[in-house]
Order: sequence, then C-alpha cells, then structure tokens
Amino acid sequence: MFAESSGYAGAFTEIEAAERAYKRLREEGLDDEHISLVVNEDCPACQEEQARARDACAERLITGGQIGGGLLGLGFGAALVWWPLPTTMHVSWLEWLVQLCVVTSWLLTGAILGAMVGAVAAEFRPSRRRLTHRHYILMLNPPHDKKQEALAILRHSRATIEGEGALRGTD
Repeated sequence: MFAESSGYAGAFTEIEAAERAYKRLREEGLDDEHISLVVNEDCPACQEEQARARDACAERLITGGQIGGGLLGLGFGAALVWWPLPTTMHVSWLEWLVQLCVVTSWLLTGAILGAMVGAVAAEFRPSRRRLTHRHYILMLNPPHDKKQEALAILRHSRATIEGEGALRGTD
C-alpha cells in the first residue's frame, strides 16, 4: 500500500493517542489515501508478554500443587505410620528411621503428584490476564510538501516512528 522509501509508521500503545494524531493529520490536509490506522496484536513484544503471563500462571499452579500435595502426602503418611499412637513409646532408632522414611516418601509422592496436577491444570486453564497492550500503527505516506508537518505531528504525539531511521518521538 505504501512505498517503503517514502512511507512512515507511527506506533502507539494507546488508541486515544493514535486517534488524536489521526485527527490532527486530517486537519493538516491528509486524506485516507495518505493515512491508515491499523491494530497490530501479533508483534513479538505482545506475544512474549503473553507467554510470560502464561509461564507465571503455570509456575504458581505447579508450586501450589506441590505444596498442597506434599501436605496431603505428609498427613496421609503420618496417619499410616503413627495412627493410632503406639501404647509403648520405646521405639528403636531403626524403627524410627523406617517410619521417618515412609512418611517422607508419602510427602515426596504427594508433592510430585500435586505438581503434576498443577501442570495439567495450567495447560487447560486459560489465562485470565488480558493482553496488556496492543500496538496501534498509523501508516503515513504524505505528499512531499506535507512530510515535515506529518512527522512533527507524530513526534508531538509521542509515537515510535519507523521509516528513514527509527526515531523516538518527543514533545
């Protein structure tokens, strides 16, 4: 649509800023032949942020599963070994060590199974966190006599400008 050599793209993270710049460009005399506003949700930064949100959610679910499963395993193992309480409290160190190993194995088994349940839950649970930003891109192909005014509007609107070198717009 736009020639690469003469076109510009101003990227915005807020639709209101993109719309204000669009209106100012229209007031400057540019028409739909020279301006186009598009939404880009497939940029690498957005995808990377979404992946980080999914990973953080999965990590929380797996950790919660480990803790919950470990506690359940500990309780079950302790109940198996020490319930009801023995009438004699004299236990040899070897019996004590075996009992401790049995309870520990139940703790570890519960933690592993809990982590597995958390991982499965993370796979099937959709992320509640919405994509926090989109990129609204104002594509420009201004006539030669309006080029500087159009770029000034983009810079004033704090757009990230691409074309003839990527410049960061400032006030």
